[in-house]
Formats: sequence, structure tokens, C-alpha cells
Amino acid sequence: MTDGRARQLPGRAAIGGSDMYGYIWRIVGILYGLHLQYAYIAMARKERIHPMQATAPGTHGSGGPWHETSSPMRTGIRGRCPRCQQGHLFRGLLTLRDRCEVCGLDYSFADPADGPAFFAMSIVGIPALVLAVWLDLAFDAPYWIHLVVTFPFAVLACIALLRPFKGWLVCSQYFYKAEEARLMTERDPKD
Repeated sequence: MTDGRARQLPGRAAIGGSDMYGYIWRIVGILYGLHLQYAYIAMARKERIHPMQATAPGTHGSGGPWHETSSPMRTGIRGRCPRCQQGHLFRGLLTLRDRCEVCGLDYSFADPADGPAFFAMSIVGIPALVLAVWLDLAFDAPYWIHLVVTFPFAVLACIALLRPFKGWLVCSQYFYKAEEARLMTERDPKD
């Protein structure tokens, strides 16, 4: 059938015209991506390093094939590196590593200070208070019951929230390029 109409494949949309160019560009993009991946692996073999530590040709070590986080909250809660999203942030429960084991990002920029503790206590405080008041009103509980039930609930809930909040704040510092404030020593003549 050569009447100029696009041919119809069973169960698919018509192929022809501009749709065909879209398919061609997708295939070209996939092939280009495979080529770059092969180049990084070959470069890593030559330099005897992990393939994820190889940098793109011409970047002089400034970039690399990293997929930096677009959501610091999600990456931080998972406890992953904000640059490559593969390395770990923590060594133990709350101790930050010195650097990422995959991409080598130095975590010395990170200083969440007491932010995670503030958020954890603020969030856990109301449910702990509600639990204490409910125990007291419903059961007329003595103090030792509060010591055995309410206190461990509050402590364990705060500890459970500290790591995700710390990871989130560290990833946010990297994502937003936050750094310590500095005072200007000389006034700029333009001001």
C-alpha cells in the first residue's frame, strides 16, 4: 500500500513522518550513552580505579559521571552520598564518614550541629506528652510506669529520627552549597 499514509502496526500507533525521527533520536541517544559508559570503564581500567571514580574526558577531575541528588531529603534519609547517591554518609549510627567511598567527596563541609536533635525532639515531644497524659488519665499510672513506658518511647523515637534528619541536613548543605557565614572586612566601593 503506497498511498502516502503511515502504515499501522498491530497494537501500536502509526509509524511514519515525525514519529520515525523521534525513534531514531532515541536510539542515537542510547548508543551515545553506551559509548560514554564504555569510555569511563576503559579509562578506569587504564588508571586502575573504580569505574565510578573515572571522570569525563576534558573535565580534568571536576565532574565525573555522578548523578547528583535532586532531592536532598530523599537522599539524606537513605543515608547516601549527595554527589553520587551510592556511597554511605555514616560510619556507625550517627558518625559521619571522612569521605565517600565511591566518589571521594570530602564530608568536611558538613556541620549539621544540633539541628537533627532539635527536629527530633520537636516531633517526638507532642506524641510523648499525649502518651504520658493518656496513661495518667486512663489508668492513674504511678511515676514508675511513666519511667518504664513514656521515657523509653521518647528516647527511642528521638534516636530513630536522628540519623535521617542528620543525613537530610548534610545533603541539604551540599545541595544548596551552604557554608559558614563570613564577615566582610573591607567594604566594596560599589555599595
